[in-house]
Amino acid sequence: IWSQGTLQQATVRSRLGGILRLRSFVPLKGKGLKVAQGDCRNPLLMPADIKAPLHSDELSSLPTIPLPPVYEYDIDTRAGETYSFTKQ
Repeated sequence: IWSQGTLQQATVRSRLGGILRLRSFVPLKGKGLKVAQGDCRNPLLMPADIKAPLHSDELSSLPTIPLPPVYEYDIDTRAGETYSFTKQ
């Protein structure tokens, strides 16, 4: 559920179970929600193993855009269960 462009409530249903890493621009609260620390243990969410990225000198002239803080949480889910979270 959204209000004026801000998340107020989210519901997630787990099909497979396991660790879900949830990212939000607003702090959340809910049962089983833990602040994420370190790499995500879910192998489906592991970052790709990429060699060095390509860079262009032309990009250095672009303005930087400030990004809002991101809140990351881990939820240990079970297949078939539903989890609800609300804005703090």
